[in-house]
Amino acid sequence: MAHTRTWSETTPADTDLAKNGARDMRYVRVDLKERLALEHSMAADDNDGRHLEGSARAYVDAAEPTPPTGLEEGRLWLDSDDNALKVHNGTSFVGVKAASAPVAGSGVFTAAAVSSGDGGTPITLQSVNIVSSGGQLHIQATGLAKLQNISGSNPSIYYLYRDSTLLCSSEVLPPGTLAIQLPIALSYFDTPAAGTYNYYFKVSKTGIQGAHTTENRALSVIEAIG
Repeated sequence: MAHTRTWSETTPADTDLAKNGARDMRYVRVDLKERLALEHSMAADDNDGRHLEGSARAYVDAAEPTPPTGLEEGRLWLDSDDNALKVHNGTSFVGVKAASAPVAGSGVFTAAAVSSGDGGTPITLQSVNIVSSGGQLHIQATGLAKLQNISGSNPSIYYLYRDSTLLCSSEVLPPGTLAIQLPIALSYFDTPAAGTYNYYFKVSKTGIQGAHTTENRALSVIEAIG
């Protein structure tokens, strides 16, 4: 909506007629109300001056802003370096919790026969790429697997990694054991800094030893829920 008058700080002039003073004061009130009402309640009640819902603008900058002293808490900042939304908690800006909708990766893992014994790097069953805003994520790896550890001397172990960092693990199959439908379940609450990460669900090589090279060995899902 267009304003009734263009804002001016040079009117009224010193030479204007005194009889127009009351009119000009009313003009000032109307002009102020028109501008304040764009983002503030101006309904002539106790809410006058309060922000309208959704009206306050967030900081958008790569560098952390400095809000007015005493008015920091609740300020929003969109870090344009990584598009991360942060809120001031009264002490500092912290990442806003990730969206509640799950981010998932799923599929069928077909393992070739492994004959390298108990050693070697764990084999990835599933991975998913996740963008974190800096809030807490609940990482869950679930599914069913066909594992066998008949020739190994060490237990079969599931692992959950963020990039190269081991988050948690669980022993699932002792040596000399065959499991046709073994549930997969790993759960971890992770709070990484804002950024993009790969989460990996892995199993030790002893867990997929066997002669069948084309059999589906694991159906797994990784979910990240904020």
